[in-house]
Amino acid sequence: MMILTKKGLEQITAVLGSSNPSVEWKYIAVGDGAGVEPDFSEDSTTLVNELYRSEITNISRNNTNSAWVEFEGYIPADAGAMYVREIAIFDSQNNMMAVSAYPTTFIPALGDGVAKSLYPKMTVQISNSENIEFIIDTTTVMASQLWAKEQFLSKFISKPRLSADT
Repeated sequence: MMILTKKGLEQITAVLGSSNPSVEWKYIAVGDGAGVEPDFSEDSTTLVNELYRSEITNISRNNTNSAWVEFEGYIPADAGAMYVREIAIFDSQNNMMAVSAYPTTFIPALGDGVAKSLYPKMTVQISNSENIEFIIDTTTVMASQLWAKEQFLSKFISKPRLSADT
């Protein structure tokens, strides 16, 4: 279960009452929980055993629930070998904003003859999220092949086709 930390809640509360409703949640980090599924609280400030951190590559609101904000990162294949059991979002000052256990996932080392990149995603529930602007560094944004394909196809599917008579 995702937990908004005290620091995360403070930041969201402050932003909602300000004239500049934007936050810079910059990093997504994963760890192995020191070998077990970790237990977090709103007082948590670090992962149990952080193994990889990168800038957030995508932030979006869920299509079916506007209170769910989805944060995505990227772990390249050459970052392995590691188990991932925990995930967190940090702001630009490295304060933990939200944290959660993560379904146990193994990323092998490239030397094992297998390559696996991981796009960890964390969904954070924030009331009034439509009133908050999440800032992302556009130089770190990545597009999955599925997203690119959907964007490309939507340009052609939504346009009427010309007939031979026109």
